[in-house]
Amino acid sequence: MNKSDTPKRAKVTVRIIKPILDAFNARTEEACIRRDALISKALEVELPRVLTELTIKNSPIARSYIQAKLKSMLAMSGGGSLLTLALSCEATDLLEQTCEEKNIPRDTLMNRLLLLLGAPGQYLETRMYPFVPVSWVESYETELTNFDLHDLSAIAKDKGMLAEYAVSHYAGELAKIQAQDGDFDKAFSPLGRVANIMSDPLQWYRIMLSIRKEEDRTAMENMQASPSTTPSHWEYQYTPFGKPFDDEDWDGLNCVMEDEWVKQLGNKASKPNK
Repeated sequence: MNKSDTPKRAKVTVRIIKPILDAFNARTEEACIRRDALISKALEVELPRVLTELTIKNSPIARSYIQAKLKSMLAMSGGGSLLTLALSCEATDLLEQTCEEKNIPRDTLMNRLLLLLGAPGQYLETRMYPFVPVSWVESYETELTNFDLHDLSAIAKDKGMLAEYAVSHYAGELAKIQAQDGDFDKAFSPLGRVANIMSDPLQWYRIMLSIRKEEDRTAMENMQASPSTTPSHWEYQYTPFGKPFDDEDWDGLNCVMEDEWVKQLGNKASKPNK
């Protein structure tokens, strides 16, 4: 390849929470994947979706709140780690456009992306509840009833073991969906499977959230007199970059937040302890 044929790259420097970066680096090294190429691909695939799916943008108040929360999270990890990336020009342009149009702090978006790419599945499942489809949880609970009582007691006492077993069950549900594709290359070829994942790195989280959205929509419609009253405004929360974290200490990784939430959290923080 001539130098003139080499894809142009742009350098981007971001500050990443150290445990997130450590987990991401360990995973990419283990998978023999080029870090910057993976991040570029993920941004190129996901950010056009983010521009469409996030139906709200941060107000100045919400942006300031998110930045303050991220600053606290970074401080807890020793100030975080500076990470300089050589990204594709398409990825950097999309990153700039997305952060500007949705008023998202760039470091927040990049920390969230690396978390989604590198964090263990059971970690996200507990931090971003509700995340797993209800039907999968129900089938998992049914499966647990078939365990020997002694084995079940051991699992129940070990939350880590319980979470690991649950995630392995959910992975099986994803495998069933993948099997429906009927693509032998994706199913059996090692590089075929890698290429399939790299073509859409967050595809499985997106599928899980999509299933959960339809389940919750059906539940809401069954509770209401008119299906038309189901608030479509909340659908952005069933996307990888719109799903809010369950713990407010993690609000620094929420790409967007409603002003109402920010005000409620501010009032809660300002109340004196009794």
